[in-house]
Amino acid sequence: MQNPSSKSENSSPTLVSPAFQDYIRIQSKNDSRRMRLDPCSTHAEGKNPLCGDEVEIFFQISPSGIIENCTFTSQSCAIVNASAATLCETLPGLSIQASSSLIQTFLQTLSTPTDTTLPDTITPLLEIRHLPRRIRCAELPWTAARLALKKIPPG
Repeated sequence: MQNPSSKSENSSPTLVSPAFQDYIRIQSKNDSRRMRLDPCSTHAEGKNPLCGDEVEIFFQISPSGIIENCTFTSQSCAIVNASAATLCETLPGLSIQASSSLIQTFLQTLSTPTDTTLPDTITPLLEIRHLPRRIRCAELPWTAARLALKKIPPG
């Protein structure tokens, strides 16, 4: 009998902590930032054609380049929703440059574990590395955010 806290990929059990399961469940239902932001300074969509997940990230950015607000809409799995909620809780208050750097660091850390320190709000998502087929789900909102921030002219 398989432990209910384990997940199976390719028939080999991979343990995922109950804390990670709770994090995904809670964050995926977090609607505090799940809305279209209108007006917004920039936005971008992310789509996974393999599973049909879609997410759109919206930013309000101050004239001085600080993210004032970040929201999302989605038609996606719980992992995408949890990742988007985490992103939208983490980036407000950061500059465009700091946000872009954090996004890049997070995406690199998902694919290649490093000793890089990430904010406490993000670190629970790193456990997704134990589910390789689901990494793309966690990345989707972050890649959309990266695209949205690249639309903002420097300066």
